[in-house]
Amino acid sequence: MLKDYDAAAIGIYGCSAGAMLTAQTVAYMLENDLPLPGAIGLFCAGIPTTDGNTPGVFKMGRSESAFLVSAINGFPRPVEPAEPPQPSGYFRGVEAGDPVVAPGDHDDLLARFPPALLISGTRDFALGGVLASHNKLVSLGVEADLHVWEGLGHATFAFNPRLPESDEVHDVIVRFFDRHLAR
Repeated sequence: MLKDYDAAAIGIYGCSAGAMLTAQTVAYMLENDLPLPGAIGLFCAGIPTTDGNTPGVFKMGRSESAFLVSAINGFPRPVEPAEPPQPSGYFRGVEAGDPVVAPGDHDDLLARFPPALLISGTRDFALGGVLASHNKLVSLGVEADLHVWEGLGHATFAFNPRLPESDEVHDVIVRFFDRHLAR
């Protein structure tokens, strides 16, 4: 894309695991002195951090929102794992503290993030991670917009695009990127 577009005209976003990958992509760009996108969107997930010695996760399962959403949806209450969390998937073999895998552990990287749009719902088990990520970005001086929809669950706007609330979410996304991306 950089062959055809200026980096400031490119936006990167993702929902759920895609949001975590978006944050990791920005960290990779920063670590490798690559041009940054003009703006990013982190929807329905927090910026990955290290949980104990396990990199690349966000402690969403133990956040207040995870407990509340489980109760609302009639699922068993999450409990503290008896064993420490273990890396899975593409996190296997990655060392704890790797800034690309767990950018949430590295304020020096987060402080250089481009403007970020964070979106969640009050019934999203990942809401706690989204709120913590927004708070961290703002505290580091990053321009970060937060939007939380009453009653929406995890990635509802992506899974059910016909809801009126989904239209609202999409409008916010379009306006944010329109405001921040170069032409």
